[in-house]
Amino acid sequence: MGRALVLIESLTAALLLVALVAAWAAHRPRGLARWGWPVLVVLVVAIPAALTVYGLWFLNRMGTVSLTSLTAAAGWTLAFLLGSFVVVSSAPRAGGDPESRPWSIRSLGVAFAAAAILTIITMSNLDVAVKGQLAAVRVEAGARAMALATPRSTGEPNAATIYRRAFAALAPPPEQLPAHLRDQATPWPKHYDRAAYDPANREQKQFLEGQQRGLTLLREAAAIPYCAFDRDWSGDTAPVDVPLPELAGLRHGAVLLAYDALARASRGDGDGAAANVAAIFGLARHIRYPLLIDLLAAVKIERIGAQALEDVLALAPPKDLTPLAADTGEPFREFLRRTFAMEEAWGLAAIVMIATGQARGSPELQEQTPMDAFGEALLDSPVYRVFFLEGDLAAYRRHLRTMRENAARPTPAALDGFDEHEKVIRATRGGGVLAGLLIPAAYKILYVALDGDATRGLVRLAVAATAYKAKHGKHPEKLSDLVPEFLPEVPPDPYDGRPLRLKRSDGGLVLYSVGRDRKDDSGRAMDEEKWEGDLVFRLK
Repeated sequence: MGRALVLIESLTAALLLVALVAAWAAHRPRGLARWGWPVLVVLVVAIPAALTVYGLWFLNRMGTVSLTSLTAAAGWTLAFLLGSFVVVSSAPRAGGDPESRPWSIRSLGVAFAAAAILTIITMSNLDVAVKGQLAAVRVEAGARAMALATPRSTGEPNAATIYRRAFAALAPPPEQLPAHLRDQATPWPKHYDRAAYDPANREQKQFLEGQQRGLTLLREAAAIPYCAFDRDWSGDTAPVDVPLPELAGLRHGAVLLAYDALARASRGDGDGAAANVAAIFGLARHIRYPLLIDLLAAVKIERIGAQALEDVLALAPPKDLTPLAADTGEPFREFLRRTFAMEEAWGLAAIVMIATGQARGSPELQEQTPMDAFGEALLDSPVYRVFFLEGDLAAYRRHLRTMRENAARPTPAALDGFDEHEKVIRATRGGGVLAGLLIPAAYKILYVALDGDATRGLVRLAVAATAYKAKHGKHPEKLSDLVPEFLPEVPPDPYDGRPLRLKRSDGGLVLYSVGRDRKDDSGRAMDEEKWEGDLVFRLK
């Protein structure tokens, strides 16, 4: 009802403005030039209509304007144009019929001012009510974030304390250094790459020797069961702009542990290398805050550990596999369910920040929702808050609820559900202005989580197959040979629910998951760009 009242009042004010301009033109002593007053009036008509159309186009370009809002805006514009035509057609002309009585500028001015003030008051009242609702949404988002955050332990040792000492002892990650020093931060790329390591390279050897104190601390911290880094979930911008400095340190530490494992394996120290790999998996296990960036970092570190383990087993299989058989913690699929719940809290807080102008100082949101000054001003305006915000919030909640429900379904039903949901997102562009910008970032994380669980299953198989070979002098013929002596069961492939696969190749084994395309490619390594092929672990 309030929105309809604003539309009626603003339409009345706009038509009175057209009449006021037409009356002013008719009262000129000599009148305006022949075409002067029609041009003037047309400009008064065209500018509001053009702004309305451009605003709708801009909002729809960012996301999707709801049919209700689109219909209301189109109806207002059409009524304004038709009303303006009637007003201009009825307006008296300067130098026209002497008996025609000119319209009173004063009366029209007072009427226009009254209608404009009434529109502003009604709009302000509605905006105040919406801001009150936004405050409630902000409190809801903060409460959800606090409830989902990892609880603090009161009695267990906290590995975070040791991690901070390790980060201080290690060479800093390249991204934390000035640009002119980044190439000198480490002798390798910031990602683990076996081809970048040269056992005969003196610089690399000296660099690793200088990192041993920090690496020792990393191994010590990774062996502690409990870890919780301090994060302030109570701030005005939480959980959107919560600082996460530890993630860069953990990723960097994992890369250095992997290169040190490769160096140890190259010297024949398989057990020392295995301890490093086990520490990498411990780092991944300690990342458990349910944020998308945490999940991405944990899976990335898990993958670094798997790559390092593959290289270590090829160079110097360890005699003691016990560290590698430790509990890996919560499955990434369960982590994902909590992440989607936190993502809803994140998105609700983000929408509130954007709609109240706080997003302009948020680097996280600036990166997530890049827009120009006009877009920022439009989204931080009563027009957006009163007419579009409610639909955005409803669309965002609806999409996140669907994602949580799909994430809880068994494979492959979960994947089918996400595929169908992706089609809906593409067809509707999120179903809201901001929902269209915020939703897509949450979708493909499902595949990241499944990659993490597949990698973890392949590591378990590789460790069991290595233990089998150490006992029997050969690799197993089939994965069921590992059960029950080395594994209670063959881990399932998270992509199709069937057991992970084995293929013999060049005297070794290729252990693999069918991967994101859900097709058995007989152990052909996945093409990251095309999403084709299998996730593989090779044993020689």
